[in-house]
Amino acid sequence: MCIGHSSTTLSTIHPTVLVQLSEDDMRWFRDVEIPKGTNAYEIAERVTEGDLEATYYAAFFSHFVEAMLGVANEGTNYWLTFLWNANQEQWEPLPVGADLFFLEEGHVLAWAYRDTSVGSNQLPSVTP
Repeated sequence: MCIGHSSTTLSTIHPTVLVQLSEDDMRWFRDVEIPKGTNAYEIAERVTEGDLEATYYAAFFSHFVEAMLGVANEGTNYWLTFLWNANQEQWEPLPVGADLFFLEEGHVLAWAYRDTSVGSNQLPSVTP
């Protein structure tokens, strides 16, 4: 007797990602197909095709991105992560580290290289 097994289909989602390197260099990756359960750090690896440098901090269960697409943290400029709040029509900082934030269908995520010394102007300067 042959014992059958059910094949499970891995479900996918299609978030959109913005990588903002500067005020003049904004790269949109729209409707990226990824497996459900992908986190914000993993999608950064995907859209940059691995062109990023990061250090994993076990105490925080998360990576700290040091460089992306050739742009490295310098001075008070760092890579920050944001999620588009469609209800409020505004960007909001991720509430947790990128590795701990799991994307869902329709999410719009931004990785933005921003000057952290200027307060509220840290938000990405474009909207979806």
